[in-house]
Amino acid sequence: MFAFPRLTKTWQLTPNLVADAVSGQAATMFRAIKDALLGFGTLPWTCVGSSDSSTAGLDGVDRLTSNGAIVAASSGAHSWIVLKQPATGLQVCIDWLTTHGTVYYVSVVISVAAGFTGGTTTARPTATDEIQIRNDYWHYPTEAWVHVSHVLHSTDGKNTRIVAQVFNGGTDNRALLWEFGRAGSPITEWTTPLVGCIVNLEFESTSIWPLLAPRAGTPYFYGKAPSGTTMQMFAVAPGSFLLNKPATVTGGADALVDPNVPVLSDGDYPLHELGLVSLTSSYKGKHGKLVDLWGTIGANDGYFVSPDGETALLSIGGLVFPWQVGLSPRVE
Repeated sequence: MFAFPRLTKTWQLTPNLVADAVSGQAATMFRAIKDALLGFGTLPWTCVGSSDSSTAGLDGVDRLTSNGAIVAASSGAHSWIVLKQPATGLQVCIDWLTTHGTVYYVSVVISVAAGFTGGTTTARPTATDEIQIRNDYWHYPTEAWVHVSHVLHSTDGKNTRIVAQVFNGGTDNRALLWEFGRAGSPITEWTTPLVGCIVNLEFESTSIWPLLAPRAGTPYFYGKAPSGTTMQMFAVAPGSFLLNKPATVTGGADALVDPNVPVLSDGDYPLHELGLVSLTSSYKGKHGKLVDLWGTIGANDGYFVSPDGETALLSIGGLVFPWQVGLSPRVE
């Protein structure tokens, strides 16, 4: 008999953060997300330091307290911030590089253990174990659409995710996932089982497979092997295997597919745990799984409650997240 998924952790939720289609939208949404991370009641994130282009330092000061403090530039004085997940030690540096039209282009870099040092008004801090997980738009490249974000943080402080949605009147809705923290059920050899991820979900409104088969074959999850080697990882469903791109196909990507997806009656959809599988040489294979995050195929975005009314889940872009019973997600 089907059992509704049970959460392995309790979650703090800051939902329905909204930035309307106005000038300064990207900075407004970033600050709302940042303030949510710093403001959780139990084991919140902390600010290691920042730059507002005038003053910089890893001195624990959050200088990005207004939209005007977020200055983007590919060279010269600009803004950056380093945030820390204290329960794991993972740090995230967000470097505001430049603007493309009216939106920001950022570099997002994580350090799983060493931590960031240095940093000036003209150069972000660096870490000896740093991994760049994004060098692209920080959100979505338009201010003509309404942005809605949900920030989730486990009460043990070890897992954090941000689900950012963009609404264009229902005709081209998109989503973005930011994921930071400890992998579930890590293998013994993975001594620092921390990952970082930023992935676009715009092609996944009806299928999880684009997450499992990223465009251009680019893994979305990153971590460090004990040797210090950066591991590139996919989130995969149970039973998944790798199919190499046929030589006769141009413009395609390697695909991860699951041959064991059940065929269910209309209106029923399979729900999968998502394992973390490294494709990095010498470290290939499953290393753990994502915590309280599932993949689905074909299910519409929406809010679901268990039959006993005790657990709520939210489906967005082919992924299923913990949610709060009785709370409606904002939809534009």
